[in-house]
Amino acid sequence: MRRVEALIATILGPADPAPGAPAPHPLYRELIAGVATAPVLRLVVGRAWILVRSVSNAGLAYAPRWPVGITPARTEPLAGVMLRDLAQLALRRHELAAAIGVAALNAHYNRPDLEGADDDGLTPRAATAHAPDAGPTVVVGRFPGLDEKLPGALVLERNPGPRDLPETAAERVLPTARRLIITASTLANHSLPRLLALARRAEVSLIGPGTPLAPTLFAHGITTLAGFVLDQPDRAADAVAAGAGYGQLKAFGRRLTLRRDAPGRAMI
Repeated sequence: MRRVEALIATILGPADPAPGAPAPHPLYRELIAGVATAPVLRLVVGRAWILVRSVSNAGLAYAPRWPVGITPARTEPLAGVMLRDLAQLALRRHELAAAIGVAALNAHYNRPDLEGADDDGLTPRAATAHAPDAGPTVVVGRFPGLDEKLPGALVLERNPGPRDLPETAAERVLPTARRLIITASTLANHSLPRLLALARRAEVSLIGPGTPLAPTLFAHGITTLAGFVLDQPDRAADAVAAGAGYGQLKAFGRRLTLRRDAPGRAMI
């Protein structure tokens, strides 16, 4: 792990735990507890994505918003590092460290043999789709084509555009939301638990290639997990190192969605 810590410090500064930082939410430790002790082969830090390659799989996470002048393209062999140890970085309140930890989680949970629906996770459950207008649909994080897929949705953004609400509006709009769609980047920036706590009445979807396809998340109020499985992990790793975006990575994997149809039970 010393090599990983040194790499993080070189790119974005030391990832030492911040003094007085709040304890991580239990969902992080639950996710980490399920990760195998498989060896890690390499870590790739690219312009848009982080990728962790284990002996049997690979996982993605969104890269942090890089400071001006920093555009990483790093591939590091990690002989002797175990996947569960790398996943522990998801506990850190450091953007790059946590993203590496989330990619390690996904290298365990987003397995090629996993079965699920082939969709983007945006279709509501039938009961929600036909319910009377009991509250708005809220999206955390604007993504391409959102206005066409979810017309009329309210959008919360950390860096809001002219049609977005600032993230500070979460306390006002989430308690009344009927549906909440959350980008998986909130797992790495540790805002996910707060959003879930504010939207207890909503049907919640966690979406994006960085989503862990881990049924343990259903116990925390999430009803849909829409993620991505890499069927060609080595080709994907090379593409991430070259700065590939999601459009290019689609050639090396497939989207996959799990849905909860009852408490504690996944529908695939």
